[in-house]
Amino acid sequence: MGTTTVLPAIYASNLTLAVCFVCMGAGLMFLRRVAGAIAGPGYWAAGLFLNAAGFVAWAATITDWNREFFLLGELLHIIGFAALVLGIYRFMGKAFQRRHFAGGCALAAMWIFGLMIMPQHRVGGLFLIMLFRTLIFVWAGQIILKQASSGSQAGRSMAGWGLVAWGVYAACAPVIWQFSWLRPMAVGLPAGLHVVVVMGMVLLIIEQMQARAEASEQHAQRLEGLLPICAACKKIRDDRDVWHPIEGYIQHRSKAEFSHSICPDCARRLYPELDIYPGTRPNAT
Repeated sequence: MGTTTVLPAIYASNLTLAVCFVCMGAGLMFLRRVAGAIAGPGYWAAGLFLNAAGFVAWAATITDWNREFFLLGELLHIIGFAALVLGIYRFMGKAFQRRHFAGGCALAAMWIFGLMIMPQHRVGGLFLIMLFRTLIFVWAGQIILKQASSGSQAGRSMAGWGLVAWGVYAACAPVIWQFSWLRPMAVGLPAGLHVVVVMGMVLLIIEQMQARAEASEQHAQRLEGLLPICAACKKIRDDRDVWHPIEGYIQHRSKAEFSHSICPDCARRLYPELDIYPGTRPNAT
């Protein structure tokens, strides 16, 4: 591609997307530090960084056509997509099975075949390359959408449907690029879809953090295990060897509140002269 046919807007858009992806990846890396043991954000950040590097390589092909740069950019994008799917599997707690591995190999073979035939059959090769993107994005999106969740559905819906829309765009992109009046949308739409997907992933992380905090609070509100209790005064000893009245111990560790009354046995023992309960008066002798 000579300099007379260079599309400056495409060159600038590739570099702009690279900067956007680096910023989103950096944001996920910070979120990973906050999320702690939650798996997924690190893989997603790595995928975004790889995609950013791929856009830089593609920008080089715009100014001076170089097949090696195009292949490098394509390879970086594919590895980034694989990191995205792997992160989703880790986040959802799923394990790769043989059928998943076989499906991934089939998709990789289709992508390689598309690259091989592209010099002689540009349309057919581009179709296979974009079909690979469509299938992997829809695959990742349906994994998220099928995940059962008892809490908020906002993050699951945003990330899942965003990936599906990303896949639909990949299928339609070769057609969109044929019309000059649609090309600006073809540049901006994938960037917007990336932002939607990343925002959905952030919501997924926040929702999981909230769910873990609620579960931890509920666990803290339950009294479990053996409680050392005094056989005489009924005080309870904590883990610091401090003895507490039973009411204070339970109230401090749960949401229970006490309303004091008196049972019939104690009423008979403490107040035998009062006819509070039947049979409280002692028998006359």
